[in-house]
Amino acid sequence: MIAYQKERLENAISFFARKIQEIAHKPAYQTYIYKYLALFDFRMLKKRGTPALGIDYDAFEKGPVPKDLYDNIDILESKYFKVNIDNDGNYYFESTQNPDLDYFSPSEITTMTEIVNQFIRQGMTTREVIEATHQEIKAWQKAWKNRGDKGRVRMKYEDSFENIANKDTKNITPEEEAFLIYNGFQKLLADASRNGI
Repeated sequence: MIAYQKERLENAISFFARKIQEIAHKPAYQTYIYKYLALFDFRMLKKRGTPALGIDYDAFEKGPVPKDLYDNIDILESKYFKVNIDNDGNYYFESTQNPDLDYFSPSEITTMTEIVNQFIRQGMTTREVIEATHQEIKAWQKAWKNRGDKGRVRMKYEDSFENIANKDTKNITPEEEAFLIYNGFQKLLADASRNGI
């Protein structure tokens, strides 16, 4: 688990919701928030070998969706945001407090700002944002391609790297090495949790 994972996630949601409210002057619908979180996680994974938030994503037809947020949308609570429903039954996030950016590194803040500039400031439509995640996030591409008859399937961070499990150690990039260490640590934590350690 990433240190302060819950706080980082809540502040990232607040950050993107606030930017949508301030710049686009419209509600931060869940589709936008889900896509911006995925772009943030997978762009940081590409840059440094570890995801920014490290949350689980499912591949849906319209791109990556944070599993726990989606499954628990009706009961999400935070001091940084609230979840509302519009007259058409669509969920949207409302930032209730300025996000605490001290939870993020300068590189992460730069990446979040790049997402804001690319998508929110440019007025990208929902379809354009969805298409961007389809094109950019290899883990979604692989999960969706191999889903069989399932409507949603779990994405794997390791699918962002080309054949990482079979690479010769001499050919591993620093980002891939960082990911292998991160992934190994995540597996140890999961095993320890299952064994009650």
